[in-house]
Amino acid sequence: MKPNIDQLKSDREWRGVLGIPENKFRNLLIMYEIEYKKVYGVPIELVHERLDIDNPLLCRYKVCLFFTLFQLKSGLTYDVLGFLWGSNMSTAQRNFVSCLSILGGALSNGGYMPKRSFENADDLNNFLAAETDLILDGTEFPVERPADKDKQKAIYSGK
Repeated sequence: MKPNIDQLKSDREWRGVLGIPENKFRNLLIMYEIEYKKVYGVPIELVHERLDIDNPLLCRYKVCLFFTLFQLKSGLTYDVLGFLWGSNMSTAQRNFVSCLSILGGALSNGGYMPKRSFENADDLNNFLAAETDLILDGTEFPVERPADKDKQKAIYSGK
């Protein structure tokens, strides 16, 4: 029952299941493999040999990347993700977090991740200088009120 990347035949299927066409998947796979080796220091096969796993779920780069993009596109609960991939919920969650961090590193190294933090206001102004439109999400969401007064002040919105 485990999803199989080899079943994807058309560009429509690739986009429907993973959100990207096959050619972009193949390009991303190269960056993913480089990042994986950088993080773990060895190829993926050796990582699983060290862990002494008889039947590892994610023992190939393309399967790890497929698994991650599949979850990002579908947004399944970890219970359902584990069921589909033949594991339990906690293994699915651990694998997703691990694979997602590799994907994030690969995208960052490739220059595809958005800039999310700035050292100071001048850095932000310089970054936005060429932009004509800026869209901000100012949605406020509830936070459980901490008992500690200093922590309360840190999260108080003023409303």
